[in-house]
Amino acid sequence: MTVLTINYEPAFHTPTVFGERLRFDYPTIGNEAQEVYEITFDGVRTLVSLDSYFIEYAGETGLRKLLTGGRVIFTVPYREDTFVISIERNTPITQLSDFNKFGDFSMDTIEFVMDKITMILQEIAYRKCNKEGGPYVTTEITQLVDFYAYGPFRASTLDFVIDKATAIALEIKLAKNDCSNDLENT
Repeated sequence: MTVLTINYEPAFHTPTVFGERLRFDYPTIGNEAQEVYEITFDGVRTLVSLDSYFIEYAGETGLRKLLTGGRVIFTVPYREDTFVISIERNTPITQLSDFNKFGDFSMDTIEFVMDKITMILQEIAYRKCNKEGGPYVTTEITQLVDFYAYGPFRASTLDFVIDKATAIALEIKLAKNDCSNDLENT
């Protein structure tokens, strides 16, 4: 699996010069999971329209080419009252990979699905904050397991990955503090 970062946090930048490249270093599946916000001194968050910036993505890892970060470049000037730019990942909670009965059970599909689940868990854990400033959850939300396309597929490896994702989801559910009433739309 290729989600190597332990936990997820958005990238925050204080804008200085129009045209600067604003960097983010977390893994992502691409444009459908990226959001950019302009934040004012008063904390008002405004989602930046997709035609106001573009993203240059950094390297790819894994069999399904998970992107490892990138840079956001605005194509229009920042809003006058912008204090901070927040570059965030909001991975869609969708299942678009089919596992057909008696069909191929390809390693790249398994790896991509588990990476996507790991990223979603990281994002939910980030939003379910700990008001005391401690960690969101105590388990590291990463999966450092390799699925080799031409190696043996072991059920124990898949069981380990699914068990760890389930344990992380349970710990997130049991965390006391919640920053949002509507995690699905944050």
